[in-house]
Amino acid sequence: MKRRITRMINTIRKVDTILFISNRNEPENHFKTFLSGFKRLYDKHLIYTNIRHSEHSDFSFKQEVISNEMEFIEFCFNDSWEGSSDENSRDYNPFWWLGNENNWDKVMKHIKISNKHDFS
Repeated sequence: MKRRITRMINTIRKVDTILFISNRNEPENHFKTFLSGFKRLYDKHLIYTNIRHSEHSDFSFKQEVISNEMEFIEFCFNDSWEGSSDENSRDYNPFWWLGNENNWDKVMKHIKISNKHDFS
């Protein structure tokens, strides 16, 4: 465990930008508070991307620049696959846990990873 933490800290020190990705329905201010706290630890460009599940939402996207070095991005959509997770339901789908693959593909097209460093 100590080796893993040491490697993570060394990697954070080498990079210019850190991207956090989550799939949570907490209030936005929780994510922004996290970013502010992390910024005090590491002076890096920080981007927090959250995917918010909403059964009553079409695909939406918003981006907020909090400061020159902090951004909050949120995608909101119905992250459910067709069918029910209830095995006793008539429309039970054993793959319900996959989420909305089409919208996840849209999200992933916005994410670009650049490997400029050797992280070994």
